[in-house]
This record gives sequence, C-alpha cells and structure tokens, in this order.
Amino acid sequence: MNAKKVLVIFGAGEGISLSVAERFLRNNFKVVLVSRSMESLLKIKKKLNGTDDHVQIIACDIADAEKLSSSMQNILESNPNIDCILYNAAHIIQGNIFQETIANLVEDFKVNVAPLIPIVQIFKKTLASSGGAILVTGGGIAIESNQDFVSLSLGKSALRNLTQSIVKTLSSTGIFIGTILVQGYVSKEKHLHNPDIIAKIFWELYLDRSVNEIIL
Repeated sequence: MNAKKVLVIFGAGEGISLSVAERFLRNNFKVVLVSRSMESLLKIKKKLNGTDDHVQIIACDIADAEKLSSSMQNILESNPNIDCILYNAAHIIQGNIFQETIANLVEDFKVNVAPLIPIVQIFKKTLASSGGAILVTGGGIAIESNQDFVSLSLGKSALRNLTQSIVKTLSSTGIFIGTILVQGYVSKEKHLHNPDIIAKIFWELYLDRSVNEIIL
C-alpha cells in the first residue's frame, strides 16, 4: 500500500494549483488533480514530470453533481491516505451588472461555490481520521467587489462565507480549514501574487494551522 499522504486539487490549472502540487510533491505527497479538461490535466502532469504513482489525473466537470460524486468515490477508493483538499475552482468571466443574467450567475455558482459542500461531506471522515486539512483559494474581491467581474465577486464572497461556516462546523473534528484571499491577478511575473509564493503560504497554513484566513 502506498504510504504517501494525498493532496486532492479540485479546479487544477497551470497557475496556483500547479505550484501547490509542486510544493506538496516535494514534501512526499501524492497529488490527485481534478479538472474538466483532460488536455489541460495532461499538460500539468507533464510539467510535474508526473508518474501514475504520484500524480493522478481525473477529468470531471465539478458543476455536474452526479459526475462529481462518482469521481470523489473513485478518488476515495484508490487513495486511502487523503490528508489535504485544495478547492481552487473558479469560473472567471468578465461582466458588469448590466451584462449578467440570472442563468449565468447560477451556472457560475455551480463552479465557484456549491461543489465545496459535497466535497466536504464526502471527505470529512477521511480528513478527520488523518487530522487533515481543507485549503481554499479565495479572492480579495470577496471583500471589495470588482464591478467588471460581478459574478466572480459574488462567488468569492459566498465562498468566503461558506468557508467560515465550514470552520465552525468542523471545529471539533481536528480538520484544519485555511483560505488565502488573493487581492490581485496571479502571475509568475509578480513578486507577491506569484503562484509559487501563494503555494508556499498554503503549505505554511497546512503546517502551522494557527490562522484560518490570510489576505494577500
């Protein structure tokens, strides 16, 4: 049996989640990457020099409740040592208040916020048994909205509220919940909002566990 601890990343991409995966892999974790696009996942796996025993990829549209449930069950069955979840999913569409529709807001919510609830429900038992962690990529627009990204602003605000509720709900389980509210565009060209810096802070949150939220 593989004794490595396992990190599962929902919403895996080539930014923050790639850097987080690299950080955890360096610390002897296995990483499971979940994203809608298999093409994107294969690119990330190649960048990680991933072999099947330490990088697993799963294509899943997490907005589809049935597919998400099935994928999570598969992850649990093949990974007995899940110790950390990173929720990094976001549907980033530019649009102001006059361009948004109810239908679009609902569809965005199904990615930006809602899947975190069944993820917590499914993984809380294994995370509690390991004293594991749930990490969440938040945004500064949860505090100060961006009028050009109304749906994302609403989503990050709701995600922050949900994360705070999870902190209170799981307070007696031994599961740590930590979120970083990133106040800006993430790029390798930046110093503070650099994905490698954010990954380092996520790793320190995972280890330290003294605060539940960092505004960056």
